[in-house]
Amino acid sequence: METPQGAIGGSSQPGLVRGGALALAITLLACAPAHEKGDWPLHGHDINGQRYSALTAIDTTTVAGLVPKWTYHSGVVGTFQATPIVVDGVMYVSLPFSGVAALDPGTGHELWKYKHESRVAKLCCGPTNRGVAVSGGKVYLGTVDGRLVALDAKSGTLVWDVTVAEYQGTTEVSTQLHEDDPLARLGTIGQTGVAINAAPLVHDGKVFVGITGVGYGLHLAHGLPVGISVVGMSGEYGRPGLMAAFDAETGKLVWEWDVTGPGWEGEFR
Repeated sequence: METPQGAIGGSSQPGLVRGGALALAITLLACAPAHEKGDWPLHGHDINGQRYSALTAIDTTTVAGLVPKWTYHSGVVGTFQATPIVVDGVMYVSLPFSGVAALDPGTGHELWKYKHESRVAKLCCGPTNRGVAVSGGKVYLGTVDGRLVALDAKSGTLVWDVTVAEYQGTTEVSTQLHEDDPLARLGTIGQTGVAINAAPLVHDGKVFVGITGVGYGLHLAHGLPVGISVVGMSGEYGRPGLMAAFDAETGKLVWEWDVTGPGWEGEFR
């Protein structure tokens, strides 16, 4: 387990958003008070992922009145692809590179921020994170280097940190490309690995998370006009997908399940 990370600062201000900032358009009542139970603790609202809220402040008659209320600048350059989570009057949002910020939903004021320290020098994937889950006073987050962390919901300090899947870190070489492959003439960099982009789910005292099955491959140094950026290598097409459940209090592994074993793809060349 790593040393707990502390809270660091940020800012909020009125206006729209570009780049590394989060904007929320909130209408009329701004945010529902906690006593109205407008909590949204999971990515899909509930364990069934139905994304339904019984709150009535926003409907077909009021949606046209939505206006920007505040803008939060995270200080991290990257895209936000996460659903903001709201529990007990606090908003939690995951940041690029597996950070987390806790905000006052009415003002955008930052309450605390967690900065994730990756254990690998080169990431296999983009920095995007798609959300956290909040339950029992803890904030759960999957990371870009294949780990699951639990933070104290009030302070943002690290409670526990476990490895979901080993990062691997095997560096590929371009000599594995077929000699007449035009990609062999392009400079290549990068290494293999796994990541967690999806938001965890919490139910019955367990945290459920899956890894992104990243293929073993090369990242092109200069890219291609058609946008191809990763080259898969023959016979090395990555770790199979994995689902795992961890004890929500301790982080102890409860069970894990691999989608399939190695060699399922057969021969490609």
